[in-house]
Amino acid sequence: MKRTTTAMIVLAAALLTLTSCGNREKNTSSPDRKRPTTEAVTEASTEPATKADYHERHDYESGVLVGSWKGDFTDLDFCEDGTVSLHNDISDIIMFTSEKTLLFNGEEYPQENVRYDGSSLVVNVSANGEPVELLNASRIGEAAPDKLDGEYSFNSGYLVESLADSDEQKEKILPSLTMTIRNGHCFLTINSFCKYTQTADEVEFTDCTVDPSLMEAEFGKSTFVLEEDGGFTLYDADGNTEKFVKAD
Repeated sequence: MKRTTTAMIVLAAALLTLTSCGNREKNTSSPDRKRPTTEAVTEASTEPATKADYHERHDYESGVLVGSWKGDFTDLDFCEDGTVSLHNDISDIIMFTSEKTLLFNGEEYPQENVRYDGSSLVVNVSANGEPVELLNASRIGEAAPDKLDGEYSFNSGYLVESLADSDEQKEKILPSLTMTIRNGHCFLTINSFCKYTQTADEVEFTDCTVDPSLMEAEFGKSTFVLEEDGGFTLYDADGNTEKFVKAD
């Protein structure tokens, strides 16, 4: 699918925040994917569905979600301090080759667009014939001029600016963003992405760092079920689900 470079930059920034929510499995009425129901709900029922209709309710102890979890599209860390950190593989958007060239949304940019001195990483792309600083990041830890692989904190760049509506929000977001490069693949982490509270089998997401309404709109006060394989399934009010397994 062809897009202008400017549009793809905007899309890339949007994907950083929407991947975890936009790719969840949707509940449908197709024959091979029927909504699980309790005995209280029948085919003849005309009552609107609630979260309780999608699974049996459970009185879980507080803290059962604390830990690291891997999803199909997003990995989550539920922390003891009541925050959630989010990890996304963004290699479909940004990736580096062994020659330190940039692959951005399927287009390859030469080494000249990737400035790296072992500590500072600055990546530029073109938009409407004009150079755009896609990201400006600093390596965390010791300098390593011979390899890009490592962890980076963000300083500036279009991706960061696209996540913020104001300078104040940008200052709030910057400390929470890190990127890990592993074999050229890029992984974005948003630390303390949002807050959560868990009561029995309900979990409520609030105060999203990037977009205060994002998690509330997608999940709000959701329910979850701990599965026999050690993972859990998250249900939103419409019955949409996402499955997570315990991270190693």
